[in-house]
Amino acid sequence: MIFNIQVSKINTVESFDDTKLPEVSKVHVFNYGLTQLLNDAHAGCTEKAYPVEADRLAEARRRVGLKVDQIRTGQGLKTSVVSPVLVAQAKEGLTDDDMIEAMALIKAKKLAAAKKSAA
Repeated sequence: MIFNIQVSKINTVESFDDTKLPEVSKVHVFNYGLTQLLNDAHAGCTEKAYPVEADRLAEARRRVGLKVDQIRTGQGLKTSVVSPVLVAQAKEGLTDDDMIEAMALIKAKKLAAAKKSAA
């Protein structure tokens, strides 16, 4: 499966094919992602929001439990779409190489049209 990840700070998209990643990379990314998701789930359980520690911990446990259930069932997970092109690529089952080839063809057609109109 291809994962297209937007790196907002540098305005780019990095693509990863999970079948080409070393196992150690997959384990690291999976572990990192789950850690982030579960920590984000209880981020709002602050001392200000829940001054009583027992209440704060109970709410944090509840939120983490909900996130675990969402991850395990695939329900209620939020996703963000990087671009319509990437969505179309995924729907058509196109590889990154297919997309590079298609973009090269489009660029060649545009160059040919520009040369023709300039002549």
